[in-house]
Amino acid sequence: MAGYTTLIHEMDEVLIDLNRGKFRRTQITTLENGETKESEMKLIDMTNQGDIVTSSNMKFEDVPIVSPNGDILIAKMNFEIKPGMNLMITGPNGCGKSSLFRIMG
Repeated sequence: MAGYTTLIHEMDEVLIDLNRGKFRRTQITTLENGETKESEMKLIDMTNQGDIVTSSNMKFEDVPIVSPNGDILIAKMNFEIKPGMNLMITGPNGCGKSSLFRIMG
């Protein structure tokens, strides 16, 4: 039960940061000796980065795709997904498929 409580608390903290226009991300790196090191990534200011509009479809206009380490994979992406549409996302490793789904989430 404690694990679920921690996950809910962490999600709540992220949502509060997002509402304030800020998002802080930590990165976990595995060292050569097998130990892990947690480091805080730079604070990203998300103020005035776009509008979220409630709709039955999903439409992105000039949305950048950025990897978790800050690399810009796509500067501006435009697409629209309507209810009932089928979609298949393909591409090589590192092209931004997972980053796209992170943004969509």
